[in-house]
Amino acid sequence: MKSNAAPTSPEEQRAYLETLNREELLRLTRTLGLTAHAAPNNEQLVQIIMNATKWRWERNPVKTATLEQVEAKQEKAVNFLRDVVKDRDKAREIEALSPEEYAEKKKLTISNPRAKSKGKRNKRNPDETAQAGELYEVFHGKAPSEIIRVQESDIGRDTYTALGDLYDMKLAWNGENYKLEFHGCGVHLCSSADKRQLYCVGGDQNCDECLPKGSPDKDIVILGVLKKVSYVTRKKFDKFQESAYEHKFGEEGGEPPMAFYARTQKRIFIAGGTYKVEAPGIID
Repeated sequence: MKSNAAPTSPEEQRAYLETLNREELLRLTRTLGLTAHAAPNNEQLVQIIMNATKWRWERNPVKTATLEQVEAKQEKAVNFLRDVVKDRDKAREIEALSPEEYAEKKKLTISNPRAKSKGKRNKRNPDETAQAGELYEVFHGKAPSEIIRVQESDIGRDTYTALGDLYDMKLAWNGENYKLEFHGCGVHLCSSADKRQLYCVGGDQNCDECLPKGSPDKDIVILGVLKKVSYVTRKKFDKFQESAYEHKFGEEGGEPPMAFYARTQKRIFIAGGTYKVEAPGIID
């Protein structure tokens, strides 16, 4: 069967031309205003057409990239916008795109696209998105502008409410207290729409050089009991001035959560605890 789709590379064009019969090739040469001398065979006609249209590929080359290359380009763009241009809003906008959306924006063709899921897991839940918007407005005191949508295969959600930029974490493990700093790393402290779960989303979460002493050589390691979290954001009661906020877990009688680190994903996970996210902030 002959495809009606326009070829996207010289190789695809040649493959298409080779499916045409002699009459179709001669008609195409006449359409292009070409003159076929003598009586060229089909192979020669294909080459005549290829030579006459090579300018198309030289002037408008199709840009391709692997999925991994697109993800790297996207991360580089986010870092540039955040750290060099100092445009956090634009950085977050680019970071919230899926690799496929970023590739489309940059007119890139992904050479190894991932298979589309046949299930409904990746379909965005409108109720959850609405809940995320409501939580953002209650927490910050203004209409939502940072409902982050990402695909984290190891989390399973694609809608989060951004509480602010993660500044640092204070942890305790094996009788020692220590701090992990994230200022300028572009990591968002986020909540699920139902207010029950905190997440660290995006940015540089690499903790390979900061793990507690004696951490086992495992893919997932314990960071410790999460004693305090600090983040930077804008809230209504501070007149939307950028301010730092902190929450000490367990200070109101609740149980503090645990923090874990996945070496392979370079991601931090927060598990357990009795906290929840309300208008004043994180409470437990």
